[in-house]
Amino acid sequence: MESSPSQLRSAGTARLLLLWCLAIAVAFAFDGTITRSILSASLKFKGSSLAERLKTPGDFGFVLLVALFVWILHPTRLRGAIFLCLGSILAGGMYALLKWPVGRIRPIVFINPWHFEPFRGGLRGFIHLENAAFPSGHACLAFAWAAGMAYLLPRGRWAFYAVAAAVGVERVMELAHYPSDVVAGAGLGLLASRLVLKWVGPGWITSEAIIGEKSPPAGRQSPPTMDAPADHR
Repeated sequence: MESSPSQLRSAGTARLLLLWCLAIAVAFAFDGTITRSILSASLKFKGSSLAERLKTPGDFGFVLLVALFVWILHPTRLRGAIFLCLGSILAGGMYALLKWPVGRIRPIVFINPWHFEPFRGGLRGFIHLENAAFPSGHACLAFAWAAGMAYLLPRGRWAFYAVAAAVGVERVMELAHYPSDVVAGAGLGLLASRLVLKWVGPGWITSEAIIGEKSPPAGRQSPPTMDAPADHR
């Protein structure tokens, strides 16, 4: 008995989630070794102009600029921009809710990847939590908008993911996060974008582009075509 398309998609999603968890576990095992090995270089790198530029794509302000670009120039217009913003908002909510209960301390404070202080500071800590490392918020936002742009502009997907990956590397080099924080944040960002796409549906995002197409002049009909519909997966 053949599996239905929905069953195949569910199985594929389950495999990706499993790989993500395994990647986090592997990164956890090497967090201390990697962080200590780059310590001297990180102290010089932290706060530099290069560090500030590299982490900018992980800020929500950058997401708004990308969304504005989509609104003005991309065929999906406002709906494409909304799609990007929703993915980033969901990603931001995800990492914010995880930081407090996990309570992992940033390596810039002290290097001990196995030190956790769950729910540090009580309810006040939830609002004013400082030096919380897991997961990386910058990596989460960067991969959320990168995944959204990869859907809207598939040809540029590797460039978008390269920019997001550079954000993750910067966060490790600046001792703001351990590698596993970045891996967790990246996965959350990808998941957030995927969930928003499933919620709104590809048809809702692209409908504005379809509506905006010019219809043929009255009395003239477009010739029949055998071209397949555009693949927005």
